[in-house]
Amino acid sequence: MRGKGKIGLVGIGNSLHNATLNILSIIEKSLQLQSVLVGNMYNMYDSIDFITTHKISLKPIVTHKFSLEEHKEAFKIADSQNYGKIAFIF
Repeated sequence: MRGKGKIGLVGIGNSLHNATLNILSIIEKSLQLQSVLVGNMYNMYDSIDFITTHKISLKPIVTHKFSLEEHKEAFKIADSQNYGKIAFIF
């Protein structure tokens, strides 16, 4: 990752129990590391239900959608810091 980048760890679960992290590299590059504890699987299922039944809308949050082929444009917008949430659509 380039300098001053942001790393987000979300929904990883137990798969990385014994993972190692190069703290020195994070410090040298002034990276930001953010993690989120999801809670449990039932919370995730409730969230998916809220979204799929339209009880909550993500439209106001997601301001840009890109395919993977458009990644350069996505990162350009991310660098501008003029966005809400950027999503890659597969």
